[in-house]
Amino acid sequence: MNIEDMNEEYKNLRIKREHICSSCEFNKFNFCSRCGCLIPLKISFPFTSCPENKWQSLIQERISTESNPP
Repeated sequence: MNIEDMNEEYKNLRIKREHICSSCEFNKFNFCSRCGCLIPLKISFPFTSCPENKWQSLIQERISTESNPP
């Protein structure tokens, strides 16, 4: 995977997480009332995950995909 592909993957991951968090009941003015994180910051890191299991880290997603191919 080249750097352009990684950047695109991270961008898509952030957009997906942002969509999930924007409608989450724990989102209080861009802070998560469940874990206390600053949401725009946390969703930018591929190795983080949601404490409510609404989204996983990129590593967890890859393991899940490899274990359960389409």
